[in-house]
Amino acid sequence: MVEGIIGLPNYGLSCCVNSLLQSFFATPELTSLLNKCVEFGKKIPEDRNVPLNLLKLTEDVQNCRSVHSAHRKLLQCLDKNRITHSVQHDAGEIFLSFLHLIHKQTESPELAEEILQLYKITVLDYLQCNVCQNISQSNSFLLTLLLDIQGPSATLEKSIKLFFDPQEISGRSPPFCDFCKEKRPGKKGLKLLSLPKILCLQIKRAYFERHRGLPIKLNSELEFSEMLDLQQILHVDHLAESFQKENCKYGLYAVIVHSGSPICGHYIAYIKLDNAWYCANDSSVYKVPWNEVAKTSGCSPKSCYAFRETAYMLLYRRSDT
Repeated sequence: MVEGIIGLPNYGLSCCVNSLLQSFFATPELTSLLNKCVEFGKKIPEDRNVPLNLLKLTEDVQNCRSVHSAHRKLLQCLDKNRITHSVQHDAGEIFLSFLHLIHKQTESPELAEEILQLYKITVLDYLQCNVCQNISQSNSFLLTLLLDIQGPSATLEKSIKLFFDPQEISGRSPPFCDFCKEKRPGKKGLKLLSLPKILCLQIKRAYFERHRGLPIKLNSELEFSEMLDLQQILHVDHLAESFQKENCKYGLYAVIVHSGSPICGHYIAYIKLDNAWYCANDSSVYKVPWNEVAKTSGCSPKSCYAFRETAYMLLYRRSDT
């Protein structure tokens, strides 16, 4: 045990949930909002109440108390909310399920929205016709950016830029243009409207190989750093007119790492606390240097091996100062 970080036992494939919990413990902005949730009462039974059980476990961690009882109760609570801890899970899906349950089970609509705003990336979804240049658009939001790895020297900055680059849509099924009143080739993309306090980036490391009929893990390298400045990454065409360019700098504070295959693998978390990095591997917690975290960026195809530890989710905190 390290002060501020406590290991969590693995009860039948709960490593995925454990690693995500470590990232939540390292997000005090979420904890302070969960404290307010309890003030609004308990319409949902305690054994099904995710915000309440997550708060109780977080408080035990913060006060360096035994976490066994609260940890088990939270896993049982998740099980009753269809997140079974004895099943191999995808960390990205469980992260979104966690946020959905917290949002759904928060009694106050204002507070529920405040929790969502902590992670909410608002975007302008647009479609432009190549013939008449008419643009149809609508506002939407994301809770994570799902990033592709492209090329042998891929970096996080390149993948974020690629995410916002418009894509040409043509071929046999072009989109329908409201102005032309028929299907026309066009380009589709997203423009950034606003950024959240906590920016969650998920790396697309699994793909489906049809001839094998199985999901395959991609261990290719995607280089990332401790600091991220989106203003330096994104082009003006990636930003909506109303986007505020201030506060685009982020610092990395949690990395969810996966090893093994999509069917049979293991998750751990690297957490930054007081300018030091720690590895939380279920019940084991120990200090590590930054270069140990950076190694999880992946590897070249020639040096890759199946069970290599690779970064799967990156959580950055906006620097408001």
